Amino acid sequence: GYNWSYYGLRKLADQASNGTIFVAPQGNGNGWANPGGQDLTFIDDLVRLLDNSLCVDTSQRFAGGFSYGGGMSYAIACARANVFRAVVVYSGGVLSG
Repeated sequence: GYNWSYYGLRKLADQASNGTIFVAPQGNGNGWANPGGQDLTFIDDLVRLLDNSLCVDTSQRFAGGFSYGGGMSYAIACARANVFRAVVVYSGGVLSG
């Protein structure tokens, strides 16, 4: 069991036959609490890779996360508000720094 299965995200991903691109990255070091902006650099690199590899509607880019991934979603909302349309957080961890 993965958290994304519990919250129905796996089912949502499996049913995404409408052109939705569903990405569930594994963070650096199996977590998001990385110093020096490594986590945001990881997201920037991932976004760039997806944009260059797939047909992405950049006006429909969303982020979501559970626990520390939720904390990362908060960071994305603040640091990359011009890249992501919205974020959703469930049981988000609070990160500082």
